[in-house]
Amino acid sequence: MPICLADYTRTVSLVDQGYRSALVTGASSGLGRAFADALIAEGLTVWGTSRSPDRLQDRDRFIPAVLDLADARTIDRLWERVLTEGPGVDIVVGNAGYGVFGGFTDSSFDSWASQIEGMLIGTARLVHLAMPHLQAHTPSAVVILSSLACEFPLPFMSGYNAVKGGLSGFARGLMIESAETGPYIVDFRPGDFRTSFNRTMGISEFKPDRTNQITRVGKRLDSIMNAAPDPVRAAHDLVRALRRKRHAVVRTGSLFQAGLAPLFSRLVPENWLRAVSRRYFGIR
Repeated sequence: MPICLADYTRTVSLVDQGYRSALVTGASSGLGRAFADALIAEGLTVWGTSRSPDRLQDRDRFIPAVLDLADARTIDRLWERVLTEGPGVDIVVGNAGYGVFGGFTDSSFDSWASQIEGMLIGTARLVHLAMPHLQAHTPSAVVILSSLACEFPLPFMSGYNAVKGGLSGFARGLMIESAETGPYIVDFRPGDFRTSFNRTMGISEFKPDRTNQITRVGKRLDSIMNAAPDPVRAAHDLVRALRRKRHAVVRTGSLFQAGLAPLFSRLVPENWLRAVSRRYFGIR
């Protein structure tokens, strides 16, 4: 009887496939927490990070660690600890991040640029440290959390869009570089999931004449988030991508965001997409 690869990858755990441990940044809540739980369920030991370690729930095969991607010293200390307190890790999931809501020119440029430094540069620094170690281990993988925002930019979140677009390009470039050496690179693009992301998002000051517009967009973002899928779906898609052991771009989210919208975007002109986006977010 022929073997169905899809059925095989659903039933064989990551441990059975040779993975032993993982590092998940931003593991205290939301997608990061769901990723850590899913990898532990697969039999892996998981290093989970947060800027506030007291937010990390203690559980079996979970090692809490401090990490602030805006602070290079904590990145270096974390990786040194990973290497000295065990055999290292086979999977690095770069999930940590945040959003700032507001107009591009409504706050200082330094505030805007800090998002690039904290999320894009910090993630790249961690991956730079991890790559030589991962290349010496088989199998191994780097999962870089970009976002569907790199395909469908969010209004009044230009810094977040820039970070996620940069992370996606970074991941896809590494896929080409790592074709012969490994590790597997996954450009993981989540849409909206039901997390505390909007509630913890930074809000910049904005000009009074934009109050109505920004309020409409904010309410629309909240309504989308409230109707979004549970993070467990994203974790399921992450595990499935790791089981496949290949470079990949993975979209995850609701049927509309992760399926229909990308298909629509390939079929219509760019100016149509912008018009649909404005209507979707309530921008006249």
